[in-house]
Amino acid sequence: MESACFVVTALAVALSCFLHDEALLRSAIFSAAERQKKLGLLAAGDARI
Repeated sequence: MESACFVVTALAVALSCFLHDEALLRSAIFSAAERQKKLGLLAAGDARI
């Protein structure tokens, strides 16, 4: 019974780490996309001048 509890705890910790990493990855992708969008707008502004 104790080993089953350990396995469940280990799975919960691994899952929370994975979800945390996924959230970090999503925010990194989102910020990179925002940066690209801003650079694109700046480039479009330069092209108009």
